Amino acid sequence: MQIVALDDGEVAADIQRDQTTDTEALEALTVDALRLELRFSVRYDGWGTVATAD
Repeated sequence: MQIVALDDGEVAADIQRDQTTDTEALEALTVDALRLELRFSVRYDGWGTVATAD
């Protein structure tokens, strides 16, 4: 995890997670992201996600 300064002066937490891209894994990621939003009053945009294949 790292904290990133945004151009508008706000900060974002950059969190990385290794996982597969099957349906179950993506559903689990979505549920975890929603839980983080609720627990910490943050917004998850999900668009910084990078998928790679080995």
